[in-house]
This record gives sequence, structure tokens and C-alpha cells, in this order.
Amino acid sequence: FLTLDFKDVISTICGLFFGPLAGVVCAAIVPFVEMITTSSTGFYGLVMNLISSITFVGIASIIYKYKRTIYGAILGLVTASVATMGVMTLANILITPYYLEIAMGMPSLAAKDTVKTLLPTTIIPFNVVKSILNASLSMLLYKPLSKVLKSMGVSHSFNGKKTSLSNAQTSVSNKTRSL
Repeated sequence: FLTLDFKDVISTICGLFFGPLAGVVCAAIVPFVEMITTSSTGFYGLVMNLISSITFVGIASIIYKYKRTIYGAILGLVTASVATMGVMTLANILITPYYLEIAMGMPSLAAKDTVKTLLPTTIIPFNVVKSILNASLSMLLYKPLSKVLKSMGVSHSFNGKKTSLSNAQTSVSNKTRSL
């Protein structure tokens, strides 16, 4: 049930570039697609991925929205990593025993004991590594991808302002109407 993937990197970059709402929407869509295509954990995986991804992407992009500097990006990603580790520790304590009971047929007490045993040896270290890798890759890829998007005419969109791409589309549509 623990899988190391980097799906939060793209959602985080989306959130850093287009704003928290876009990032969270992206972070929410991906687990649904994963559940119907590649997931072997079904609804449990969906819930855990939603909690993890929305926490990570939401916090990183909210902080960066208000502090659009390298320091803001680092602060956002570090804060998101720490928050995600805490939230996922709590989620594993509360939710994973039910998954072990239902999917694995484990008795309730054994499922809780298994989670207690796995927390310090497997679950917490896994979440630490996953958060650090997602934050590091997001940091490494954001600036180059941001430059590419800007060179394509796409710009940041915050507070309901139109992006350059939206302005270009409006301009083309106005010209088409006047023909």
C-alpha cells in the first residue's frame, strides 16, 4: 500500500505557477484517475492519496502565492513536507487499520498493532523520503518549466486575473467576430 511516486510534482508545479486552486484541483484529479487505472488499493488508496496530495500541494502553493521568491518556494515546500508527514502519520493511524481489516482480512486488534509496528520503521520513513523527493523535484523543475510556459505566452493567474493565454484567446475571438 506504500508506493513511491512523483505525481505530486506536477500538481505542485501547477499550484506554484497557476495558484493554489489550480494545484489542488490537479492534485484531486490525479488520485481518481489512478484509482480507475493502476491502483490496487481501491477506495483506501484514493482517500490516502487525496489527503496526501491536497495537503502537500495546497500548503506549498498557498505559501508561495503570498511569498513569490526563492525563499517563499523553499518555505512552502519545506512546510508542505512537514505538514504532509504529520497529516499522513495521523491518517495512517486512523485509516490504515480499517484497510488491513477489510482488504487483508486482519482482525481489528492485529491491524492496529501492525500499524503501530509499521509507523516508526516503515510508514514515517517512507513519508519523509517521499516528501523530500517531491519537494526537491518540484524545486528543480519549477523554474525551467515556468520559463517554458512563459515563452509559450502563458502567465501566472491569481485573484481571478486573466492569463496572457486567456488574453490572446480573447483577442483572437474578438478579431474573428469582427470579420
